[in-house]
Amino acid sequence: NQTEPSDQQYLDYLHITKENLKDVKKSLLEIRSLDAILPYADFDEPMIEQISDSEILEDELIKNINEEIFWKKVRSILSQRQFDIILKRYGKKIDNMGSDCIETLKEIAEEYNITDKMVHNIEKRAIKQLVNSKKFDDYR
Repeated sequence: NQTEPSDQQYLDYLHITKENLKDVKKSLLEIRSLDAILPYADFDEPMIEQISDSEILEDELIKNINEEIFWKKVRSILSQRQFDIILKRYGKKIDNMGSDCIETLKEIAEEYNITDKMVHNIEKRAIKQLVNSKKFDDYR
């Protein structure tokens, strides 16, 4: 059994004056375009910009879940060093491994105290392992 908040509760919650509350209530009763800017709002953008698109959010969530599944599969196939090198080469950071930006062969070689050629070979072998793995049949 919910009751409508009192005017004072609205004023306290919205941090506006009584006069502004009257205007807000009036504007809620009027039919408005989604391109309109609401009076006394904390933003100067049309209402349409404030409405989240659930389809976009859902697509983003699915993409993130699929990406997480993908990287878990990659991690399960490769050695820790191979996984870290692949993450760094593709600018991916997961659980304190990898990097937020793409690293060069030289940068990775310096971190591991090996040659650029060795990093390249490790990356090449890791990719070959991934391509030949049965765990990635659904990505083909």
